Amino acid sequence: MDVITAVLQAQVNTLLIFAGIIIVFLTLFKPSLSRKTIELRTIKGSNNQIMITAILFGGGLILIGLFVRPDEFAPTEPAPASSLTISSQTPAPSPLIPSQTPETSPLATQTPAPPTTESSATDTPAPPAIGEDWKMGCISSLWIPFPASAPVNANVGCYYGSIGVFKVTNDSLNFQYQGSAASAVTQGFFGLLPKSGTTKLEIGLSHLENGEIWIGIFSKPDITSKGLLLVIPQGDVRNRLIIEKTMPDERRIDGTALISSSDGVYMVEFNISNQLVVARSVNANLSFNMVEIESPDKWLFIGFRTLNGFNRIEGDFHNLIVPVQ
Repeated sequence: MDVITAVLQAQVNTLLIFAGIIIVFLTLFKPSLSRKTIELRTIKGSNNQIMITAILFGGGLILIGLFVRPDEFAPTEPAPASSLTISSQTPAPSPLIPSQTPETSPLATQTPAPPTTESSATDTPAPPAIGEDWKMGCISSLWIPFPASAPVNANVGCYYGSIGVFKVTNDSLNFQYQGSAASAVTQGFFGLLPKSGTTKLEIGLSHLENGEIWIGIFSKPDITSKGLLLVIPQGDVRNRLIIEKTMPDERRIDGTALISSSDGVYMVEFNISNQLVVARSVNANLSFNMVEIESPDKWLFIGFRTLNGFNRIEGDFHNLIVPVQ
């Protein structure tokens, strides 16, 4: 209703304005009378006509003044179309309120966050446990070669390939030595054992000429440190005895009689209980004399010693079982 009323009011105002304009125009520009007519007018009649003209002129001006508003003649912008239109201009962004977090366009170029890096301990895999490494076809870097060190493949935690005459084949640590030696030389590996528990190992022999197999428990990864040593001396690999010695003086304290083994395999065990170590020959079902090793650490040694002259030492270590830490 307000819209209709406004439209009607505008129409009435327009008509009144035009009426005022016509009155003023007729008053100012009425047609001239003929000369004859003017002469017949009297002075009184002329005065009345002037008064009427002034009244009409003034009334027209009043009508125009009442109904003409300046804003009606000001240029106006066309009304927006009723149909929905899509603007081709990009709307200006509204100012952000400080307490709000501005939204980010999914298409905006963003600097990616740096990747999360883990510690080097997780980047480099842990070396396989001794005893488990042979089953994986490698020599774990947890073993310490004796007497020399060797390069390690950090990607798998194992040594590269073979080390000296040692290499892993068929889940076993194999060794083959053949040659002349001017003096006794010991070769092998040290591996750290738990502070208590029983460690088991099997030794398979193919040839043992002018050499010895050494297996023992030491206080340090060094054959000159205090320890207990089991020695399989040279001879027929199917009939061998095992000798127990203390280290580093290499004093014999116990031993077995000849042990018959048709396949040349000899099984030994080491039971560690704090400072005390007891070795045992499984084939002979014999426990050797107990030896005290005053050290918080116990290192297993596996290897061999060449003697002066020509040596041929071939065999393997296998089925190593180490108690869980």
